[in-house]
Amino acid sequence: WYQRRVREAVVSTQSTGSSGINAEYGVYLKSENYFDVHPPLGKMMLALFGEMSGYNGSFPFEEPGQEYGETNYCGIRGSCALLGAIVPPLIYSVVHSQISRNAGIICACLLIFDTGLITLTQFILLESPLFFFLAAVLAMHQLTRNSEVYSWFWICFMMIAGTSVGCIISVKYIGVFTVLYVGFLMFGFFD
Repeated sequence: WYQRRVREAVVSTQSTGSSGINAEYGVYLKSENYFDVHPPLGKMMLALFGEMSGYNGSFPFEEPGQEYGETNYCGIRGSCALLGAIVPPLIYSVVHSQISRNAGIICACLLIFDTGLITLTQFILLESPLFFFLAAVLAMHQLTRNSEVYSWFWICFMMIAGTSVGCIISVKYIGVFTVLYVGFLMFGFFD
């Protein structure tokens, strides 16, 4: 059973077809009004990655599995993969500073070899920016705890943490729970 699931996951990662969820990125590149259930930051980020890599928003994304053909999508997928690749080092820094170096290495390795993280961050989905901003919030919060209060570093880490909290809630509304979690951390509920 396990070998079959791993084989299916490997075959699915070699897909060059669309996932069917990412139709709205072309709409943002064409400067058309579009309403979706998620806030616009994540889709605008992916549209920016597409603009920088030469994608013009012309692919229709009509059905899942539709082949991209000559459409230049590698820049968007590469940017999503890059955001996903930054997550393990950020989590390593959090766990290393809070528990130990070995625990940080174990957590980073678990994330590196997690097929769910690999799969979600290689496709053109909103999860890549979501995971990145979540890891950034956790890392910056840990750095503020390790810095002297009101020092230059503390102020910079707090500003980056606040920006990351704003960004995570602007990618998906599930980021509200991150805001609650950080609020609980600030008031010392988990100490």
